[in-house]
Formats: sequence, structure tokens, C-alpha cells
Amino acid sequence: MGKHISAIKIALSFAAALVLSACGTLRHLNNLNDPSRSIPALDVANLSSPRNIPYETVEKGGISVSYNLFFAKSNNLSGYRLTLVLRNNTGSLQVLKPAVSLQNAGGFVIASYTYESFVTEAASLAGTAVPLVPVSTHSTFGDAFAQGMARGDAMRAANDREEGRLMLRWANSFWLKNTYELPPNTAVSGVLFFPAATVGQLPLRLVVEVGGQKFEFMTASK
Repeated sequence: MGKHISAIKIALSFAAALVLSACGTLRHLNNLNDPSRSIPALDVANLSSPRNIPYETVEKGGISVSYNLFFAKSNNLSGYRLTLVLRNNTGSLQVLKPAVSLQNAGGFVIASYTYESFVTEAASLAGTAVPLVPVSTHSTFGDAFAQGMARGDAMRAANDREEGRLMLRWANSFWLKNTYELPPNTAVSGVLFFPAATVGQLPLRLVVEVGGQKFEFMTASK
């Protein structure tokens, strides 16, 4: 009987580990801005509690561009999140059409998601079916183990679905638009996401072309 109870406890502990591993989406966040050229300000593209992130700003011809770049990894998504703030410091209306490129230290271009491809992936996750967990009246090791595995699968599926819903909300709220009309002394912000399995060769080179000007930024080198 003692061995039987111990076996059940092991199975339940294994199930609990599966549940814990499925909880929480964000596992890694690494700011890549050069701290010597950046100052902290509010994260303008965050769905959770307010927080500050570092921004580097360059101004040319009355247009200023501020950027933040960090690497993030979740259960289903990993890559670089780029936040841009565009400000019109001129005395007239400006029509801004930002074009963005990102390269690693080896000169290789890192392609971003399009809005359509990002929301398609998010919608697929948001539609994840959550399997039912069978209820067993038996207390055998095999039944307890199977039920624990089923609970782990259900938690992972529920986590995937919630992450997909958050991705949809985030993209619909903050994604960088193709065109902005900015009256004098106003600002807009937008985000892009560049898929990548790991942080690539640093420093990364970011180029933002907008308002007839080219803004170049270099991330930290390590």
C-alpha cells in the first residue's frame, strides 16, 4: 500500500510540474538599447502594468524618432520587439510614412512580421481547443498519471489560447501604421515584431526612414 501511495504522489507531482511549466508566457526579456545613449520613459505599447523602458532619440529636420528594442521569449513567440515614437516638432502638418529595417552585426537583414502575418498566428493560437480532463474514480498509478498528463495538456492549451488573445489585443492596439498625419507638436507611437529564436550577433543596426530623413541607431554590443 505504501508503494502504491508513493507512486500516486510521484504522478501528481509530475502533473503539478507540467501545470507550473505551462503557467506564464514571458520567460525572457532583454533590453538592447545602448544605456549610454538612452533615457527611461513610459512603455507606450504595454498591456500590463505601467513600466519604463529605455529610449534613444534622434532629431532631424524638426522630426524626432525615439526607439526601444528588446528581445522577448514566450511559450509560442520569440524575437525583437521594436517600439517607435515619432514626434513632429515643426510648425506645420507632417505626413509621415515610416520605413524600418533591422540588421545584425554581420549585415544580415532581420525581417519583421507584417501585421497580417502576426495576427494570423495570434488568431490561430487564440483558437486553440482546450481538451477536457477526464475524471477518474480509481486510484491506480496509471489513472493518476494519465489524469496528471491530461491536466498538463489542458493548461498548456489554455495558456496558448490566452497568449493568442493577448497578441491580438497588442497588435490591434499598437502596431505601426503605414501613414501618420501629425499636426505640429504632436507624437505617435507604434510597434513591430521581428521573429528570432535567440539574440543574434550584436550590435544590431536599426534604420528608420521618415519625413525625408534617415535615422540610424546602434544597439548595445553585448
